[in-house]
Amino acid sequence: MLANSNARKKKLVQEAVFALREMDAERTSFLQTEVSSTQDFTDQMKEQWTIYMEDTENNYREDSTTVESEKMAIEEGLQECKSMTTSGLQQWETAQSSLLTLGQNNKSSMESLLKSGIEANELIHCRSSASMNTAIEDLDIEHNGLLSCIDSKFLYPPTVSSCQTFSNSLFTFSKCRFTEA
Repeated sequence: MLANSNARKKKLVQEAVFALREMDAERTSFLQTEVSSTQDFTDQMKEQWTIYMEDTENNYREDSTTVESEKMAIEEGLQECKSMTTSGLQQWETAQSSLLTLGQNNKSSMESLLKSGIEANELIHCRSSASMNTAIEDLDIEHNGLLSCIDSKFLYPPTVSSCQTFSNSLFTFSKCRFTEA
């Protein structure tokens, strides 16, 4: 019985050891599968990470190049705008200077025209005043002659020559007066 009990114990121990070995083999196989899976996953992630990093670096380089070219384009645009603004300012200054010069020239021209007009008016005034004074003097002489003629008519009979002289004097006066105007 003791041998039987030992044999049973031995068999139970062997079965337990076999079960443990089988369980250990299953666990080892599972762990190896898991490690292999994890290794595959890690390799895939490393590969994807490498691709991602390469893409990121390429995108960074492209973006840096794009940013740099856009920065240069903006600087060129700014310089062109500055140049156009400077040119516009110079054109405004030139236009303003031209307008001032034109205004001064017009002022000088108008002053000259006005001065010439005033001088011509003064000359005409002087001439007309002189003509008027001469005409008034002639009229006074004729007036005195008419008065003499009237006085002599009442005192003496009129003669044709004295009245004729008076008519000629009036005609000459009116002719001078209209030609001066």
